[in-house]
Amino acid sequence: MYFIQTRNNIAPKGLAELPAQQFAVNSGAESDVQGILVRSAAMHDTPLPEGLLAIARAGAGVNNIPVPACSEKGIVVFNTPGANANAVMELVLAGLVLASRDVAGGIAWAKTLAGEADAAKQVEKGKSQFAGPEVLGKTLGVVGLGAIGVRVANLAVHLGMNVLGYDPYLSIDAAWSLSRHVHHCTSLSQLYSQSDYITLHLPATKDTMGMLDTAAFAQMKQGVRILNFARAELASAPALAQALESGRCARYVTDFPTPETLALPGCVCIPHLGASTPESEENCAMMAARQLRDYLLDGNIANSVNFPAVSMPRAGAARVCVIHRNVPGILAGIGLFFVLLHWLGGFLWCMNLELLTVPQQESIRTLLAQSGIWEGCRPSQAELAQAQQLLEASGDFGWVSLNFTGGCLTAEGTPLQQAHAEPPAQNTGLYARTGGEVLAVNIASGFAQVQPGQYVGSGMLLAAAEKLDRSGAPVPQPASGTVTARVRLAYTGQQAFTQQRPVLTGACAERRTLTLLGRSWQLPGSGALPEDVPPRVRWLPLRLGRLALPGCVQETTCWARETQEQTFTPETAAALARRSARLQLLQDYPDAVIESERDFASTTATAAVCRAVFVFCANIAEPRSAPAASG
Repeated sequence: MYFIQTRNNIAPKGLAELPAQQFAVNSGAESDVQGILVRSAAMHDTPLPEGLLAIARAGAGVNNIPVPACSEKGIVVFNTPGANANAVMELVLAGLVLASRDVAGGIAWAKTLAGEADAAKQVEKGKSQFAGPEVLGKTLGVVGLGAIGVRVANLAVHLGMNVLGYDPYLSIDAAWSLSRHVHHCTSLSQLYSQSDYITLHLPATKDTMGMLDTAAFAQMKQGVRILNFARAELASAPALAQALESGRCARYVTDFPTPETLALPGCVCIPHLGASTPESEENCAMMAARQLRDYLLDGNIANSVNFPAVSMPRAGAARVCVIHRNVPGILAGIGLFFVLLHWLGGFLWCMNLELLTVPQQESIRTLLAQSGIWEGCRPSQAELAQAQQLLEASGDFGWVSLNFTGGCLTAEGTPLQQAHAEPPAQNTGLYARTGGEVLAVNIASGFAQVQPGQYVGSGMLLAAAEKLDRSGAPVPQPASGTVTARVRLAYTGQQAFTQQRPVLTGACAERRTLTLLGRSWQLPGSGALPEDVPPRVRWLPLRLGRLALPGCVQETTCWARETQEQTFTPETAAALARRSARLQLLQDYPDAVIESERDFASTTATAAVCRAVFVFCANIAEPRSAPAASG
């Protein structure tokens, strides 16, 4: 007989998975408890029974369970991933609508019209303030492709959305369930920059808590809408408040309200209803009870957060399950590792030359070789001191320093022409590169002179180069930061109907050089390189498995080229001229987000000309020295 304790009300269908002839639920003494079924009850401050073998959480998260303490005592902790996936998916669908349209605000406003005789007219007059876009054709970024994330992604595909997914730990089962129309992203920045909507479905860990910070919001589209049905800790409250205030985030829908998010305009707070369905509670309870039963009776482990999965078919009447930690010779192994690490650290494995140009790096290598120092040697302190003296006496640097540690020699230096550079001016302010409507002001230092909604002209002061000391007196300080504005500018692009361009012929010359332990050898098969063709050089490090060896292979390739004449149709030339205008804009404003574009194309006898008028958002602040005051 196994004694089971429940810490919350567990659905009867879940308790039915524990046969009464084998399990006694909520009976017996505390010390007799061998298994615990729990939902949301906090267990961090309560002692664990001495005979406890397993804890089954009827839900996905285990934040309420002391998992490290359980692992230390050999207690298996189960959860039920996917049991409430459908319930959460349905609420995420509602969250998509709430994020697009101000349904919650509209309902609250409509309630204020109770008792009004012309309520219908007022509804038609005031409904526009709660309008919003449709999700059809928009891009949804799904962060975390577990049981819930896969369902949400597949649902969004059926809604006609373009779906992006990111999960570096995507399981094989999840991959099989994921729609082929979901596009895989290799980084969060790629997903952030392309998504109109972002939904989070990942646990709160030390790596994910606060992932929605200022840097993350800066990578997102203006007006992005975010759904958080995972954990409140994933979003940084100050960064979220700033994003909502600046308009970077249009709406934030969460199933985990906090005092901070409840007070923020633009936040739709749902009172943790993700798994609040009878079906979800029953599925979680049944899954947790089955896992607990299978472990106590047969020793099988499935969906454990602190133990590996183990499953064996039963054979015989009895089975022994042993959980132990056995690390023989651990102290000797650690000691030997550090001895070996210390010995290997005495060798020079790599050089880190933090200098400005390749000739300066080669000069350093030459002087080091004169002191008997190269990759693969074991330099002494006397050799390092001699090399330091040679570098200081060379006269090529204002200062230079050598630091040898951990098998790496780091050389840092300043060229002689920069040794006496003047300090930066203290009266540098931020001025507008061009005129426009200010959208966001983010000043790191200095005093902001503009605010969102204000129109500024070209050359206007955006941030003053000063700060106030404790007495309130101004103190010079270079201004820094960004001022994002909506700008209207015209650019002209031109493309000739014919042009000469170099084309690779397919012929090439190659040379490979092996460098090992400070010596170089030209490998067989290398040919002579032409002097009039720019080479492509690659350095391939030498490795033995994962161990980096003190050497490399230098591959130098020269591709033969010839000049050919290329002819464009008027339509193609016009398209290239339009592209040239756009490239000019992006060259002047690399961070530009283009909102609209109007093209005016024309042709001459030899070229196509396109004048494009762009409306875009970009940082218009640039540092300039403040003009001298007239006397």
